[in-house]
Amino acid sequence: MLKNNTYLAAVSGGPDSMALLDIYKKQISIVCHVNYHWRIDSDNDEKIVRQYCKKNKIKCCVLNINPNVYKLEKIKNFENWARQKRYDFFLDISKKNKINKILIGHNLDDFVESVLMQKNRKIFTYFYGIKKINNYSSLKIYRPLINKRKRELEEYCNKNNINYSIDSTNSDVLYLRNKWRKKISLLTKKEFMQIYKNAITYNKKSNRIYSICVKKYNQWKNAGYNVKFFNNINDKKIIFEIIYLLLIEISPLRISSNKINGIIKFIQSNKWHCKYRINRNLTLLKMDQKITINKIDHLK
Repeated sequence: MLKNNTYLAAVSGGPDSMALLDIYKKQISIVCHVNYHWRIDSDNDEKIVRQYCKKNKIKCCVLNINPNVYKLEKIKNFENWARQKRYDFFLDISKKNKINKILIGHNLDDFVESVLMQKNRKIFTYFYGIKKINNYSSLKIYRPLINKRKRELEEYCNKNNINYSIDSTNSDVLYLRNKWRKKISLLTKKEFMQIYKNAITYNKKSNRIYSICVKKYNQWKNAGYNVKFFNNINDKKIIFEIIYLLLIEISPLRISSNKINGIIKFIQSNKWHCKYRINRNLTLLKMDQKITINKIDHLK
Protein backbone atom coordinates (compact mmCIF):
# COMPACT_ATOMS: atom_id res chain seq x y z
CA MET A 1 0.00 0.00 0.00
CA LEU A 2 1.04 3.58 -0.64
CA LYS A 3 1.85 5.55 2.48
CA ASN A 4 0.53 9.04 1.77
CA ASN A 5 -1.68 11.15 -0.50
CA THR A 6 0.91 13.24 -2.26
CA TYR A 7 1.04 11.39 -5.56
CA LEU A 8 0.45 12.44 -9.11
CA ALA A 9 -1.18 9.82 -11.34
CA ALA A 10 -0.76 9.31 -15.08
CA VAL A 11 -4.20 8.44 -16.43
CA SER A 12 -4.89 7.77 -20.11
CA GLY A 13 -8.52 6.73 -19.72
CA GLY A 14 -7.85 3.07 -20.49
CA PRO A 15 -8.83 0.26 -18.09
CA ASP A 16 -5.34 -0.03 -16.54
CA SER A 17 -5.02 3.61 -15.57
CA MET A 18 -8.68 4.00 -14.58
CA ALA A 19 -8.34 1.01 -12.25
CA LEU A 20 -5.19 2.61 -10.83
CA LEU A 21 -7.04 5.89 -10.32
CA ASP A 22 -9.99 4.26 -8.56
CA ILE A 23 -7.90 1.98 -6.33
CA TYR A 24 -5.59 4.79 -5.16
CA LYS A 25 -7.90 7.80 -5.44
CA LYS A 26 -7.45 8.69 -1.76
CA GLN A 27 -3.69 8.94 -2.23
CA ILE A 28 -3.79 10.87 -5.51
CA SER A 29 -3.64 14.67 -5.43
CA ILE A 30 -3.41 15.41 -9.15
CA VAL A 31 -4.24 13.44 -12.29
CA CYS A 32 -2.16 14.03 -15.43
CA HIS A 33 -3.69 13.29 -18.83
CA VAL A 34 -2.22 13.84 -22.30
CA ASN A 35 -4.51 14.26 -25.30
CA TYR A 36 -2.38 13.83 -28.42
CA HIS A 37 -5.39 14.24 -30.72
CA TRP A 38 -3.78 11.40 -32.65
CA ARG A 39 -6.99 9.36 -32.85
CA ILE A 40 -10.47 10.54 -33.76
CA ASP A 41 -11.77 9.25 -30.40
CA SER A 42 -9.04 10.74 -28.19
CA ASP A 43 -11.39 13.45 -26.87
CA ASN A 44 -13.53 10.68 -25.38
CA ASP A 45 -10.55 9.50 -23.32
CA GLU A 46 -10.10 13.01 -21.94
CA LYS A 47 -13.82 13.27 -21.18
CA ILE A 48 -13.77 10.02 -19.17
CA VAL A 49 -10.79 11.16 -17.10
CA ARG A 50 -12.22 14.63 -16.48
CA GLN A 51 -15.62 13.25 -15.43
CA TYR A 52 -14.08 10.84 -12.93
CA CYS A 53 -11.88 13.56 -11.44
CA LYS A 54 -14.78 15.98 -11.17
CA LYS A 55 -16.97 13.39 -9.46
CA ASN A 56 -14.22 12.50 -6.98
CA LYS A 57 -12.91 16.05 -6.53
CA ILE A 58 -9.40 15.34 -7.82
CA LYS A 59 -7.46 18.02 -9.64
CA CYS A 60 -6.97 17.16 -13.31
CA CYS A 61 -4.19 18.61 -15.48
CA VAL A 62 -4.45 18.01 -19.23
CA LEU A 63 -1.83 18.55 -21.91
CA ASN A 64 -3.46 19.07 -25.30
CA ILE A 65 -1.08 18.67 -28.23
CA ASN A 66 -1.87 20.40 -31.50
CA PRO A 67 -1.96 17.80 -34.33
CA ASN A 68 -0.08 20.24 -36.56
CA VAL A 69 2.98 19.54 -34.39
CA TYR A 70 3.23 16.07 -35.95
CA LYS A 71 3.66 17.58 -39.40
CA LEU A 72 6.00 20.37 -38.30
CA GLU A 73 8.33 18.08 -36.36
CA LYS A 74 8.28 15.32 -39.01
CA ILE A 75 7.93 12.60 -36.41
CA LYS A 76 9.31 9.23 -37.48
CA ASN A 77 8.59 7.22 -34.32
CA PHE A 78 5.35 8.42 -32.75
CA GLU A 79 5.54 6.03 -29.78
CA ASN A 80 8.94 7.36 -28.67
CA TRP A 81 7.99 10.95 -29.35
CA ALA A 82 4.74 10.62 -27.40
CA ARG A 83 6.55 9.00 -24.46
CA GLN A 84 8.98 11.91 -24.29
CA LYS A 85 6.13 14.45 -24.38
CA ARG A 86 4.14 12.87 -21.57
CA TYR A 87 7.08 12.29 -19.23
CA ASP A 88 8.23 15.87 -19.68
CA PHE A 89 4.66 16.95 -18.93
CA PHE A 90 4.57 14.82 -15.77
CA LEU A 91 7.87 16.35 -14.69
CA ASP A 92 6.57 19.85 -15.36
CA ILE A 93 3.43 19.25 -13.25
CA SER A 94 5.61 17.69 -10.55
CA LYS A 95 7.81 20.78 -10.28
CA LYS A 96 4.92 23.24 -10.38
CA ASN A 97 3.04 21.45 -7.60
CA LYS A 98 6.07 20.26 -5.63
CA ILE A 99 4.99 16.62 -5.78
CA ASN A 100 7.86 14.37 -6.78
CA LYS A 101 6.02 11.03 -6.96
CA ILE A 102 3.77 9.68 -9.71
CA LEU A 103 1.71 6.50 -10.12
CA ILE A 104 1.64 4.79 -13.51
CA GLY A 105 -0.66 1.88 -14.41
CA HIS A 106 1.83 -0.52 -15.99
CA ASN A 107 0.77 -4.12 -15.40
CA LEU A 108 2.14 -7.66 -15.72
CA ASP A 109 1.29 -7.85 -19.42
CA ASP A 110 3.36 -4.68 -19.97
CA PHE A 111 6.19 -6.29 -18.01
CA VAL A 112 6.24 -9.40 -20.23
CA GLU A 113 5.93 -7.27 -23.39
CA SER A 114 9.03 -5.37 -22.33
CA VAL A 115 10.91 -8.61 -21.63
CA LEU A 116 10.18 -9.94 -25.12
CA MET A 117 11.05 -6.62 -26.77
CA GLN A 118 14.34 -6.39 -24.84
CA LYS A 119 15.31 -9.91 -25.85
CA ASN A 120 14.34 -9.28 -29.45
CA ARG A 121 16.65 -6.25 -29.57
CA LYS A 122 19.44 -8.46 -28.14
CA ILE A 123 20.90 -5.73 -25.93
CA PHE A 124 22.73 -6.40 -22.68
CA THR A 125 20.77 -5.50 -19.57
CA TYR A 126 20.90 -6.26 -15.86
CA PHE A 127 17.13 -6.05 -15.65
CA TYR A 128 14.40 -7.49 -17.86
CA GLY A 129 10.91 -6.02 -17.80
CA ILE A 130 9.66 -2.86 -16.09
CA LYS A 131 10.80 -1.80 -12.63
CA LYS A 132 8.21 -1.27 -9.93
CA ILE A 133 10.03 1.90 -8.86
CA ASN A 134 12.44 4.08 -10.83
CA ASN A 135 13.14 7.72 -11.62
CA TYR A 136 12.74 10.25 -14.40
CA SER A 137 14.94 13.19 -13.47
CA SER A 138 13.62 14.40 -10.07
CA LEU A 139 10.35 12.49 -10.46
CA LYS A 140 10.01 9.14 -8.69
CA ILE A 141 7.85 6.67 -10.60
CA TYR A 142 5.73 4.01 -8.85
CA ARG A 143 3.96 1.13 -10.62
CA PRO A 144 1.78 -0.50 -7.92
CA LEU A 145 -0.13 -2.68 -10.43
CA ILE A 146 2.91 -4.27 -12.05
CA ASN A 147 1.96 -7.72 -10.69
CA LYS A 148 -1.63 -7.59 -11.98
CA ARG A 149 -2.73 -9.04 -15.33
CA LYS A 150 -4.41 -6.64 -17.73
CA ARG A 151 -7.63 -8.65 -17.75
CA GLU A 152 -7.80 -8.40 -13.92
CA LEU A 153 -7.83 -4.60 -14.20
CA GLU A 154 -10.54 -4.66 -16.86
CA GLU A 155 -12.59 -6.97 -14.64
CA TYR A 156 -12.07 -4.56 -11.71
CA CYS A 157 -13.43 -1.66 -13.77
CA ASN A 158 -16.42 -3.67 -14.99
CA LYS A 159 -17.23 -4.94 -11.50
CA ASN A 160 -17.03 -1.47 -9.96
CA ASN A 161 -18.76 0.37 -12.83
CA ILE A 162 -15.66 2.40 -13.67
CA ASN A 163 -15.98 3.92 -17.11
CA TYR A 164 -12.95 3.46 -19.40
CA SER A 165 -12.00 3.69 -23.05
CA ILE A 166 -10.43 1.16 -25.39
CA ASP A 167 -7.71 2.58 -27.63
CA SER A 168 -8.95 2.22 -31.21
CA THR A 169 -5.35 1.70 -32.40
CA ASN A 170 -4.78 -1.35 -30.16
CA SER A 171 -5.23 -3.71 -33.10
CA ASP A 172 -3.00 -1.69 -35.43
CA VAL A 173 0.19 -3.74 -35.84
CA LEU A 174 1.98 -0.72 -37.29
CA TYR A 175 2.66 0.13 -33.64
CA LEU A 176 5.55 -1.94 -32.29
CA ARG A 177 4.01 -2.73 -28.91
CA ASN A 178 0.79 -3.89 -30.55
CA LYS A 179 2.74 -6.53 -32.46
CA TRP A 180 4.04 -7.90 -29.17
CA ARG A 181 0.64 -7.64 -27.52
CA LYS A 182 -0.78 -9.80 -30.28
CA LYS A 183 1.95 -12.39 -29.70
CA ILE A 184 1.29 -12.35 -25.96
CA SER A 185 -2.41 -12.89 -26.53
CA LEU A 186 -1.54 -16.19 -28.25
CA LEU A 187 0.52 -17.46 -25.29
CA THR A 188 -0.93 -19.99 -22.89
CA LYS A 189 -1.01 -19.01 -19.21
CA LYS A 190 1.86 -21.44 -18.59
CA GLU A 191 3.99 -19.92 -21.38
CA PHE A 192 3.26 -16.39 -20.17
CA MET A 193 4.19 -17.17 -16.57
CA GLN A 194 7.35 -19.00 -17.64
CA ILE A 195 8.60 -15.88 -19.43
CA TYR A 196 7.83 -13.86 -16.31
CA LYS A 197 9.52 -16.33 -13.93
CA ASN A 198 12.64 -16.55 -16.11
CA ALA A 199 12.93 -12.76 -16.11
CA ILE A 200 12.52 -12.57 -12.31
CA THR A 201 15.17 -15.27 -11.80
CA TYR A 202 17.58 -13.42 -14.09
CA ASN A 203 16.89 -10.09 -12.36
CA LYS A 204 17.59 -11.55 -8.91
CA LYS A 205 20.91 -13.03 -10.04
CA SER A 206 21.91 -9.75 -11.65
CA ASN A 207 20.88 -7.61 -8.68
CA ARG A 208 24.26 -7.83 -6.90
CA ILE A 209 26.19 -6.71 -9.97
CA TYR A 210 23.57 -4.08 -10.72
CA SER A 211 23.92 -2.65 -7.21
CA ILE A 212 27.64 -2.17 -7.84
CA CYS A 213 26.82 -0.33 -11.07
CA VAL A 214 24.31 1.94 -9.34
CA LYS A 215 26.86 2.76 -6.65
CA LYS A 216 29.50 3.56 -9.26
CA TYR A 217 27.02 5.64 -11.28
CA ASN A 218 26.07 7.68 -8.21
CA GLN A 219 29.75 8.28 -7.49
CA TRP A 220 30.23 9.53 -11.05
CA LYS A 221 27.13 11.72 -10.77
CA ASN A 222 28.30 13.18 -7.44
CA ALA A 223 31.65 13.90 -9.07
CA GLY A 224 29.84 16.11 -11.56
CA TYR A 225 30.08 13.54 -14.38
CA ASN A 226 33.84 13.95 -14.35
CA VAL A 227 35.46 12.54 -17.52
CA LYS A 228 38.64 11.36 -15.78
CA PHE A 229 36.56 9.48 -13.17
CA PHE A 230 34.64 7.74 -15.96
CA ASN A 231 37.78 6.82 -17.94
CA ASN A 232 39.35 5.26 -14.84
CA ILE A 233 36.60 2.61 -14.73
CA ASN A 234 38.09 -0.53 -16.30
CA ASP A 235 35.15 -2.93 -16.32
CA LYS A 236 33.35 -2.70 -19.70
CA LYS A 237 30.08 -4.05 -18.33
CA ILE A 238 30.04 -1.46 -15.55
CA ILE A 239 30.84 1.30 -18.06
CA PHE A 240 27.97 0.15 -20.28
CA GLU A 241 25.54 0.03 -17.36
CA ILE A 242 26.58 3.46 -16.08
CA ILE A 243 25.63 5.06 -19.39
CA TYR A 244 22.39 3.07 -19.38
CA LEU A 245 21.60 4.43 -15.91
CA LEU A 246 22.36 7.95 -17.11
CA LEU A 247 19.99 7.61 -20.05
CA ILE A 248 17.05 6.16 -18.14
CA GLU A 249 17.40 8.98 -15.61
CA ILE A 250 17.29 11.78 -18.17
CA SER A 251 15.10 10.31 -20.90
CA PRO A 252 12.17 7.84 -21.15
CA LEU A 253 13.05 6.98 -24.75
CA ARG A 254 13.89 3.45 -25.81
CA ILE A 255 17.63 2.87 -25.42
CA SER A 256 19.71 0.90 -27.91
CA SER A 257 23.15 -0.64 -27.38
CA ASN A 258 24.41 1.40 -30.35
CA LYS A 259 23.39 4.60 -28.58
CA ILE A 260 25.12 3.54 -25.37
CA ASN A 261 28.31 2.50 -27.16
CA GLY A 262 28.29 5.75 -29.13
CA ILE A 263 28.18 7.79 -25.90
CA ILE A 264 30.98 5.70 -24.37
CA LYS A 265 33.21 6.40 -27.37
CA PHE A 266 32.28 10.08 -27.19
CA ILE A 267 33.31 10.35 -23.52
CA GLN A 268 36.48 8.28 -23.94
CA SER A 269 37.69 10.14 -27.04
CA ASN A 270 40.49 12.71 -26.91
CA LYS A 271 38.21 15.40 -28.31
CA TRP A 272 37.16 18.28 -26.03
CA HIS A 273 34.62 21.09 -26.22
CA CYS A 274 32.34 18.92 -28.31
CA LYS A 275 28.82 17.56 -28.09
CA TYR A 276 26.87 14.36 -28.64
CA ARG A 277 23.21 14.55 -29.59
CA ILE A 278 21.11 11.88 -27.88
CA ASN A 279 17.82 12.96 -29.46
CA ARG A 280 16.07 16.17 -30.44
CA ASN A 281 15.65 17.12 -26.77
CA LEU A 282 18.95 16.06 -25.23
CA THR A 283 22.60 16.79 -25.94
CA LEU A 284 25.70 15.86 -23.96
CA LEU A 285 28.39 18.54 -23.81
CA LYS A 286 32.00 17.59 -23.11
CA MET A 287 34.11 20.43 -21.73
CA ASP A 288 36.10 21.48 -18.67
CA GLN A 289 36.80 17.84 -17.78
CA LYS A 290 33.14 16.98 -17.34
CA ILE A 291 29.96 15.95 -19.13
CA THR A 292 27.03 18.37 -19.02
CA ILE A 293 23.46 17.43 -19.90
CA ASN A 294 21.79 20.05 -22.07
CA LYS A 295 18.01 19.68 -22.26
CA ILE A 296 15.82 21.61 -24.70
CA ASP A 297 12.19 22.14 -23.70
CA HIS A 298 9.89 21.35 -26.63
CA LEU A 299 6.85 20.96 -24.40
CA LYS A 300 5.18 24.16 -25.51
